[in-house]
Amino acid sequence: MDVSYCGSSQEEIVDANDEMMEKCPQSLADMNICCAVHYDCSMASRGREFCNGQLCKCMNTIIEDYPDAKNCANFANKTCHSLTHIPPLDFANARQSISSKLDIRTIEKSYDELHEKCPTQNAILQTCSTKYNTCVKRDWKCTFSLINCLNWAVYNWNGTQNGNCDDAVEDIISKLIVLNKEEKSNSNEVKSRIITVNDTKQERIAPVAEAPRADLSETMVDNQVFLFFIGIGLFVLLCIAANFASQSGV
Repeated sequence: MDVSYCGSSQEEIVDANDEMMEKCPQSLADMNICCAVHYDCSMASRGREFCNGQLCKCMNTIIEDYPDAKNCANFANKTCHSLTHIPPLDFANARQSISSKLDIRTIEKSYDELHEKCPTQNAILQTCSTKYNTCVKRDWKCTFSLINCLNWAVYNWNGTQNGNCDDAVEDIISKLIVLNKEEKSNSNEVKSRIITVNDTKQERIAPVAEAPRADLSETMVDNQVFLFFIGIGLFVLLCIAANFASQSGV
């Protein structure tokens, strides 16, 4: 993970990451998003009680929604009550200067502009893009996860309180929804192609498997006809021989 927000010092961050990697590795990115929500909230001076409440609600939601995250319930409870202060200014500035680019070519530039239009949401934007960039499959599920991250974290937990930022985020989400539908459609098309190919193979195999049975039956009929005529021929020859023998006796 490029930047972690679960802690106000390097030592706290390392300890938090180690604990999450051990207990709930699949939910580490989501937990970090919650910490980013708290970080942005604190940097915007929205009040300690409010920001701590947002952090606790965020982490509790992750724990309820993801089975893996339940293993970090104790960590979440401890964290949402321990991150009670605004990080030191120099430490905060160092974090804020880092901008994680979104690895989607069609909207990379637009996403970069979000950092300018949403100055109080940089940590959230950063963690959302990092989560997408580290998504292994890079398919429609990863895009859907990014949409949820932006919509859920920016709007539900923090609230931008900035018209330009709201419009920019809505624009990005709209583009991602279109991209998500295209990726999902392509995924279904690939599956349908695989099914079609398999069906075609079965159609080609079936006649080949039945062909020997058809040829064998025809061969049996031909053999029976052949034997029938052989029998008639032998019968005629026997009749001729018998007739010749009777004439010779006379």
